[in-house]
Amino acid sequence: MYQITRKDKWDLYTALNPLEPLKLLFLSDLHLDYTKRKYSPSNGKGNEARFMEEVRRKCTGNYVLIIAGDIFNDYRETVAFANRLEAEQIRGFFVMGNHDYWSGLREPLLGYRDIIKYVDEHTEGNNHFRFLCTGKSYDIQGVTFIGDTGWTSYRSKKYKGVPDLDTLPSIEGDQVAWFSHRDVLYMHDQWIDFANTVYERCRDVITVTHFPMVEQKGKGANDFWWSSVTKLKNKNNWCISGHSHMSKWEKNNHIAHQRGYENKDFVLGELEQLLPNLTSENYPDLVQAHLTDWYEFNTTISAAEASSRGFKRVSANRKNMASIIKDKEAYIRRIERGIEGYSVSTYGGFTYGTPVEAKTFALLRLCLEVLRMDHMPDVRTYMIAVVLTGYVYNHAMEDLPYARPLDNLDVVRMFLLFMTLSHFDIQPDEVDGVSKATKQRDFITFEGYTVWLPKVESQGVKYVIPVDKVLEATKSMPFFSSPTTSSFLLN
Repeated sequence: MYQITRKDKWDLYTALNPLEPLKLLFLSDLHLDYTKRKYSPSNGKGNEARFMEEVRRKCTGNYVLIIAGDIFNDYRETVAFANRLEAEQIRGFFVMGNHDYWSGLREPLLGYRDIIKYVDEHTEGNNHFRFLCTGKSYDIQGVTFIGDTGWTSYRSKKYKGVPDLDTLPSIEGDQVAWFSHRDVLYMHDQWIDFANTVYERCRDVITVTHFPMVEQKGKGANDFWWSSVTKLKNKNNWCISGHSHMSKWEKNNHIAHQRGYENKDFVLGELEQLLPNLTSENYPDLVQAHLTDWYEFNTTISAAEASSRGFKRVSANRKNMASIIKDKEAYIRRIERGIEGYSVSTYGGFTYGTPVEAKTFALLRLCLEVLRMDHMPDVRTYMIAVVLTGYVYNHAMEDLPYARPLDNLDVVRMFLLFMTLSHFDIQPDEVDGVSKATKQRDFITFEGYTVWLPKVESQGVKYVIPVDKVLEATKSMPFFSSPTTSSFLLN
C-alpha cells in the first residue's frame, strides 16, 4: 500500500497571527460537475467560479478552509481544483471523497491506492492548500490537522459484526479499478489506527473525513456505505465529514456542512477557536491584543462627573470581588462552570453555533489566566479580568459584548473596593451595598481627578478604608502594564 509518514509544521505559519484565534471554514460534497442532480461536467467551471467568489469573501484573517471531499467526479479535476486554490494562496486542507476517485467517464480507471499516490504527488509542492490522508498531519498554532477519506467499518448498531464482504454488491466497481470491500475495510482500519495514535499524543486535533465516523440514520440495504460505527477514539475534538448530503448536521463532536447535487448556495460552516495557547512568552501580547479592547485609554470627563459616576458599577461587582478575595480557586472553578454552560458545542478549543461569540470565550479564558497568576500583573489588567468574569459570576455572560469599556477611573474605583473588602475581610454574602464615602478626607487624587473612596455596607456597618492605608499599599504597585505608571496621591 502507498503510505505517507510525515508530520509538518505549517509552512506559512508566519502569515498567521498567533495572537488571534483560528477560524475554520468547512464544506463538503461540492459536486461542482453536477447541475440539478445530473452529471454535467461542462458546468463545472461556472460552479467553481461561484464557489471561489464565496471563498474570497469569507477566507480572510486567521482562517483555514477545509473541504471534506466529493469535489468532482474525476480525480484529475479534483487535483486541478486543489492546485487552483493553491495558486490563489487559499490556506486549507482537503480530503478525497468517494466521487473524487472516479475518472469522469474517461479511461483508464485506477485503483484507490494509485489515485492516492497520484493526488499526493501532484499536490506535494503545495504550501497553502494541502492534501490530507492517512499518515499525514500538520500543526497550526498548536492545533493538529489530520484527515482521510475514512471509508466505512461495515458495522452498525442494528447488525452485529461485519457482513459477509464477498456477497455485497460492488457499489463502485464501474468507477474505480479493482474495487474490493476487503480493501476498503483495510484502508478504514489503517486510518483509524493512525488517527487514534495522533489522539494519544496531541491535545487539540481537527479531524477531516469524507465518510462520517459516526453512525447516522440508515438509507437502505447498503447502509454501511453511508455511515458506520467506528473505533475512532476522539470524543474531545471536532470531526468534520460529509458524504450523506444532509445539508448540515451535528452529533456531539461530529459535524458537517454539505452542498449536494441540487446546486444550492455554498454555505460554509464555521468553527471558531476560543483562544490560542497561552504561554508566558505571548502573555503580554495577548493582554494587549484582547483585554485592552475593554479599556478606554482617554478619560475626558468633567471633574464633577468624575467625582460622582461609577459607584453603581462598583456595587454591581461587590460579590464577585469578595468571592475572589475569599477563595480565588473556588471563584475560578465557578467561572469555568459558567462558561461551560454556555459552550455546549465546544470541543478541542473550537466552538460552533453558540449564543455567545467565540471572541467572548477567548476573552474570558484570558481573564482566568490573569486571575490564576500568583501576583497581580498590574492594577488595570487585574481589575479588567475581575469585572469581565463578574458577568459570568452574575449570570449575565450574554451581556458582556455590550458592556461599556472601563476607563482609568473605573479601574481605580474597582481597586479601591478590592482593597476595602480585603482590609476588613468582608465575606461575599455579607456585602450589602457600595456607595461613595462622604467625609472630606475620604478621597485620593488620580491623574488630576478627585476619586472618592468606596463605602461598603455590611450587616448594618459602613466601612471605609483609611486613605493612608491606600497610599502605603500602592507605593510600588504599577497601575499600567506599560513602563509609564501612575500613582495614587493624597490631595
